[in-house]
Amino acid sequence: MTTSLARGTTTVTPTAVLGYSSTRQTGNSLHDVLGRADMDVTFGAAGLRSLSLKFLFPTLAQALAAEALHASVGKITLTDTDLPLLGMTYVCSGAIAVELDDDSQMWFLTVDVQEVL
Repeated sequence: MTTSLARGTTTVTPTAVLGYSSTRQTGNSLHDVLGRADMDVTFGAAGLRSLSLKFLFPTLAQALAAEALHASVGKITLTDTDLPLLGMTYVCSGAIAVELDDDSQMWFLTVDVQEVL
């Protein structure tokens, strides 16, 4: 499996994707109607994915390179050869965290992102 994170000519290759948590907000609006037990519904398409992603890196240098990629301005493209459905273009929308796993001495990068087109 090959996962890559790219912006322009910069590419970072994590060892693995360890965490993937995705949510999508629906576009539906529900409206209470006085005197009725049921609601009116205005239908709308769901939005793009909001995610928390966790990547594994064997060295601090690689984790910091991925952190720098996420801290810079612009869109990032995620591709995965084994799980193409993971693929997307995204921007950071929250925290970017680097963490050392004491047991394995491997490095984790966790990022909050918003899928964009």
